[in-house]
Amino acid sequence: MSTPIPSHLSVHEINQHKLDVEYKHWIARLNFFEEEFDFIGKLVASSHFTQTEGLSEILMEIPSIKANNKEILEKVHSYRNNLDLYRECEDLECDNFYLNDHEKFRVVLEQHSASIRKFKKRVFKALGPGL
Repeated sequence: MSTPIPSHLSVHEINQHKLDVEYKHWIARLNFFEEEFDFIGKLVASSHFTQTEGLSEILMEIPSIKANNKEILEKVHSYRNNLDLYRECEDLECDNFYLNDHEKFRVVLEQHSASIRKFKKRVFKALGPGL
């Protein structure tokens, strides 16, 4: 879903708007991962699938994956303060500091998302024989 950018905003305000939208997207994505982990745990543990070594490993991994996701979610919530500080920027050096900081967070989130996708591929592969 795209959020329109009002035409009266300055470049700085447009950047703020984009960062806010991305921040909200990150929160939603991390919360959805949490729901997925719960669902995967219930699915893998269900009687519909013969418990294999691969499925047992997946069940044992879920708590640490959830803990890592929660830790990242807490960092993203804390990051909200940086977005508020960015609003106070009055020069290019300050803008660049917060934009670079945001980019670092984006990289962490993309790496985390990639590891979650890899984990889910393993889940689907392990469930495959039972389908």
